[in-house]
Amino acid sequence: MDDLDILIARLTAEFEETLHLSFKKVSEEIDIDQLAQAIVARDEVKIADILSFDEGLHQGIDNDLNNGLLYALIGGIAFAMKGFAQRHRSRVNPNGEVDQLMVELRRNVVEPLARRAYEAATQTITRMQRLEFDAHEIARSAIAALSLAPDQAKSIVYMRKAVREALQAASALPEGKLPPQAAKTILDRVQSHLNAAQRAALRKAFSGPLDETTVQKLLLRHTRALASYRQSVIARQEATRAVHLGEYLAFRQGKANRSIPRDARRFWRTREDERVRHTHHLVPAMNADGVDVGEPFQTPLGPALYPPLEINCRCRVDVRRPNAGA
Repeated sequence: MDDLDILIARLTAEFEETLHLSFKKVSEEIDIDQLAQAIVARDEVKIADILSFDEGLHQGIDNDLNNGLLYALIGGIAFAMKGFAQRHRSRVNPNGEVDQLMVELRRNVVEPLARRAYEAATQTITRMQRLEFDAHEIARSAIAALSLAPDQAKSIVYMRKAVREALQAASALPEGKLPPQAAKTILDRVQSHLNAAQRAALRKAFSGPLDETTVQKLLLRHTRALASYRQSVIARQEATRAVHLGEYLAFRQGKANRSIPRDARRFWRTREDERVRHTHHLVPAMNADGVDVGEPFQTPLGPALYPPLEINCRCRVDVRRPNAGA
């Protein structure tokens, strides 16, 4: 691992913990009984108030992320800027970027996360009302959905639908066990909405005796797994973005204060191994002469000022004079 890998790994762990604590805190502060009453009354204004939704933003998540993720991102960017300056013997002033970064990070990171939480929760409520679930179960599911992406929340709703149908069918059968054909019929109705792990878990659950406690544990386990996966992906992506943004800002400052040679340029570099995606492999050749301040790299996926180009991108940017060689 190089220095950037180490920094990205450290920031990823910090961001992931911040996300987990933020969503946990928000979930614990919501009154389930009040939310269930508002759901029964179909009072959208009350539901929004209980969940702290304001114009599509969940204020609880928004505030917690501002206090945690936003400042962690700023710190990561500052570390990357200082590391760049040490490697290139240039001068940087991270403090000079903070005000603008706060605005941009809030707009590009915190607000989209809060908005997705809003979508996941409200769509969960709408779907479960349509499927005529109990109000308290809808309330619990909506709160859990705050930490999920909308598509993930949708899959959990359909897991719940399958589980409810299986419990109802099994309750009238000896030993509470579904016949294989009945289990298959239930799964066939929802499987297009589920991932492979969810389908496998339901098939296993439906092959034995069913009871409420067992299936609720199953649903909880899969909800937590989806939330954990989402948080790890977000944390890795934002940590990577923060580090590369810091390097870009340091390059820009170095050019402005002339502590970096005037003819130095930025060159895209892949890891040059079998894991490099074809679209990423093409970028160095598409920008053979490098790019300067304010110039994006041209890529098959559109212009990009710096990596990551996609999720789990491992590309790097080198700064050198054009005649210095790779």
